[in-house]
Amino acid sequence: MKNHISIFNFEKQTVRTATNEQGDICFYLRDVANVLNISNTKQSRFNLDSKGVHKMYLLTEGGSQEITFI
Repeated sequence: MKNHISIFNFEKQTVRTATNEQGDICFYLRDVANVLNISNTKQSRFNLDSKGVHKMYLLTEGGSQEITFI
């Protein structure tokens, strides 16, 4: 995944997006879950095909953090 994150607004809610190596737009799992009012956003909660899951590491004040895009 490229480390460039864009913002997609869905019904006044923010969903972060990124582009994978194939050029497909992927959505940040936690933001998608929030739009759907799902509180448990751990990847293991969802039955996701590994081909559709992409990891990205972002540098934050707390250090590098792994985030999941679908």
